[in-house]
Amino acid sequence: MLKTKQSKIIFIICIIEVLLVIGLGVYLAHINQLRIYIAVAITIAFLTSIFIAVLLTKFEKRIDNMTEELKDKLSDVSTQKNQIETILLHMTDGIIAFNREGQIILINPAAKNLLSIRSRR
Repeated sequence: MLKTKQSKIIFIICIIEVLLVIGLGVYLAHINQLRIYIAVAITIAFLTSIFIAVLLTKFEKRIDNMTEELKDKLSDVSTQKNQIETILLHMTDGIIAFNREGQIILINPAAKNLLSIRSRR
């Protein structure tokens, strides 16, 4: 149900809250005979804890889905990058790409041969 450490901590805090409200309710019941109000307070605390646990579970599922989507998209981008690099590497035409500052950001082997540029390696 709850996967992340933070979710488990929040859920435990909610349970502690319920136990404290119950303990306070029992104490006040003996002192003031306000049993109906105490029962309402305990019920509200319990329902709040359940509500928070449900919300945490939904958020975790959303985050898991978003993580999977991101992994898929990154995989697609990586595949496309590899395909483009392979095409550029094996092209017989020379290709040079520049950034806005005029610096070379990509040069394929055909362009290096054409311009007699040696690799820095």
